Amino acid sequence: MNDVRLAAIRVPGSVEPWTGVGFAADGDAISFDNGALSVGADDCSLVIAGPALARSDLEGIVLDHGDLMPSGRHPNGAVEFDHVVVMTDSLERTSAAIEEVLGLEQRRVRDTGAVRQAFHRFGDVDVARGCIVEVVQRPDVERTAVWGVVVIVEDIDTAVAAADGLIAQPKEAVQAGRRIATVSRAAGLPLAVALMTR
Repeated sequence: MNDVRLAAIRVPGSVEPWTGVGFAADGDAISFDNGALSVGADDCSLVIAGPALARSDLEGIVLDHGDLMPSGRHPNGAVEFDHVVVMTDSLERTSAAIEEVLGLEQRRVRDTGAVRQAFHRFGDVDVARGCIVEVVQRPDVERTAVWGVVVIVEDIDTAVAAADGLIAQPKEAVQAGRRIATVSRAAGLPLAVALMTR
């Protein structure tokens, strides 16, 4: 069993843009069942719960060690991270680094010809499965970085309706039977964010 878990994703900015699209904050923390967003950092980084890490960064993404936060509940019905997206110029190199540094084995690779993705997963927590790490290769990426997050919500239509146009209408997700809705850049969030059904 994998005991390396995602405690938090640290992101720049303030909590107001997040609360504007229906997330609830406790101070600078926006907590879910399987991790949290910690708002107000200088750059996007990861906080890991579990065994001590041998290195303090993942190809330039800062890694810290910390504790899991209590779960939070949100007006938009958000309950847990589905996945965090890491952009890279080399899928093989970054996926291997995730295995080496975090101990998260590569579960599969998806190659459509237009996009290449590798998938890893953090360990489960008591009430939810672990957050997936989706590694996406793009030739224009200058440095490996946390690019976005997808959060599972209980009722995506209600979440979109309450966001006053800041969340796009849901569409069919790549995962069969699920729907996804992207948060507009006009919302002012520091990274790409989408909501997804279970």
